[in-house]
Amino acid sequence: MERLPWQRDGEDFIAHPEGDETEPFARIRFDPDANEAARWIWTVEYPKWFSAHGRTGDRQTAANEATRAWWHGKTRPIPRDIAGEVAAIMAIIETEPLRGDLIHDEYPFLYALMHAIRTKYFDLGLNPPPPPPMVRKVVSDLSNEFFRRRTSGEL
Repeated sequence: MERLPWQRDGEDFIAHPEGDETEPFARIRFDPDANEAARWIWTVEYPKWFSAHGRTGDRQTAANEATRAWWHGKTRPIPRDIAGEVAAIMAIIETEPLRGDLIHDEYPFLYALMHAIRTKYFDLGLNPPPPPPMVRKVVSDLSNEFFRRRTSGEL
């Protein structure tokens, strides 16, 4: 396991394994008010991917724990940005046809997409204006897919 590139940062020690000087990072900080067995606080943070922290009694153990946590986190798959994907689709839903395999995507994504469509086009009071034809087709396709998955036992 490769060591992290630790550098002194005032009273703390910090490492930027990806080379970026802001995030992601690993940090070791001394807490003089803590008991002797937990004076060193370690933190690893990779936004929208993983984070971990802990306390140990000495600096070297904190560095070792942070290094282990960093490389353990890097082995996990990068989480999907469902909100970003849904926002991208919502930006083009009225003007461009969606990709054909979209309907076979994972349920959490399809559910988030249906929720965004309902919020934008259907939850507008008692007499909402009818949605554009492309939106109606997507809603129909999603509804049919949800029904198929429910009746086949997939959901």
